[in-house]
Amino acid sequence: MLTIALLQIKEHAAGAIRNLSMNQELEGDITREGALAPLIDLMDHTEPKIQIQAAVSVRNLSITPDSKVTVVEQGALPVLCKLIKSGDLRLVEQAAIIFRNLSVNAENKIKIMATDGAKSLVDLLKPLTKADESLDADAKALKVKIQDQSAGVLRNLSMHNDNKVPARAVHILIHHNSVLSHRLR
Repeated sequence: MLTIALLQIKEHAAGAIRNLSMNQELEGDITREGALAPLIDLMDHTEPKIQIQAAVSVRNLSITPDSKVTVVEQGALPVLCKLIKSGDLRLVEQAAIIFRNLSVNAENKIKIMATDGAKSLVDLLKPLTKADESLDADAKALKVKIQDQSAGVLRNLSMHNDNKVPARAVHILIHHNSVLSHRLR
């Protein structure tokens, strides 16, 4: 009973910060008060509801230039690398969006490429498979949104001279991505 109550408290607390983090005027206050490190820890929680609340909070907090650096300094990259490989499409989407937000910063571009997150983002570009045909329309649409975010991250990463986007990413972008492989009418 106590465990269930503690999980609900964590979910509600992360949800409250999620709501507050939508106000950019409060973003600095939230970060200065030390909420970022616990939110990053909660993104690695075993309960998906808590992970989602925390991930959306971090996503909201990763928008401004200063926070892009702080999110990485607080240790978000290893957790994001785990989330991007999770089976929960909602978590994958949030991780991809956070990676995209962070990948605008020049220092972060190098740090992201040094993780296995870049490889996972490339893997997300693969076209939908036969197994995906059984997904409902919302899940298919979410997979396409994830591909869009992943392609955006890889575009951002490729804009740094020290980063070499893996040849596999180029191959997937050219040969397997329906946007590039189908002619427009």
